[in-house]
Amino acid sequence: MAGKQGGKDSRDRDIGRAVDFRSAATTFLNDFFAEFVTLLVILDPIATVPMYLAVTQGLGRRQSLAMAFYAVGIAFLILLFFILAGQFLLTMLKIPMASFQLAGSVVMLLISLKMVLGTLLEETAAMPAQSTALQRAIFPLATSEIAGGIFTGSWSGWPA
Repeated sequence: MAGKQGGKDSRDRDIGRAVDFRSAATTFLNDFFAEFVTLLVILDPIATVPMYLAVTQGLGRRQSLAMAFYAVGIAFLILLFFILAGQFLLTMLKIPMASFQLAGSVVMLLISLKMVLGTLLEETAAMPAQSTALQRAIFPLATSEIAGGIFTGSWSGWPA
């Protein structure tokens, strides 16, 4: 009888582990989906892709890919810098978070107006032909499109 009792307990534990695994997997998938949608909304590929196509117009495939990698790398470095030193800089300059958010929103509004009116695409199309992929990647892709959207989207809910 002791053998049957031990087998039943181990099956109950296995069923409990399976339920725990399903619960953890469901939680993970829910969290992953929420984070993915948030990142998708913040990065806004619908606005970034036309800008990328305008900036890479006339470039070869290899240069276009290099520019995309440069833009993502530069945006990463900008965001990393402000993650590590941003709060310190704002504190040292005595700038309240609410003021920083407002100023960033105004800058993003002006860039958005340029995009809607088409002047930003004209500015990027007017780039000199000899400009490098790195120069084309910095503005408008890395600074305003990728990093700017993340700053505005992720910091808007922070307390002042």
